[in-house]
Amino acid sequence: MTNADEASLAGFQQDIAAVPSSLIGVRRELDRLLAGRAIPPERTQDVRLAVTEACANAVVHAYPEGEAGTVQVTADLTTETLVVAVRDYGSGFGARPSRIGVGMRLIRTLAESVLIDDADPGTAVRMTFLLGR
Repeated sequence: MTNADEASLAGFQQDIAAVPSSLIGVRRELDRLLAGRAIPPERTQDVRLAVTEACANAVVHAYPEGEAGTVQVTADLTTETLVVAVRDYGSGFGARPSRIGVGMRLIRTLAESVLIDDADPGTAVRMTFLLGR
């Protein structure tokens, strides 16, 4: 792979309110980013599902009920991969039970790699997807 291939072809960064209605905007950005590329439709659906689940986890679990918060979503697309990071600025995993839920298991199944970092403050989830599979 050349340096040109490794460079990001496209991407986006979006800060959303930590409310369920914000998830549609993330899905629209993903659709815009992936449109017109030679990606199998099933793979696009896998990406949408995993990213939506990561965002939903941040919306539901990052902030105490009633507290306003932000979730940052960034995506970088190359010819072969898509890397999406979802970061909240909430209480982080340290304040939550240490069990991995169904959503995280789903994300780990759909993405080639998943890194979870206890950010300070918050949590960052970085997912890498191979797009040709």
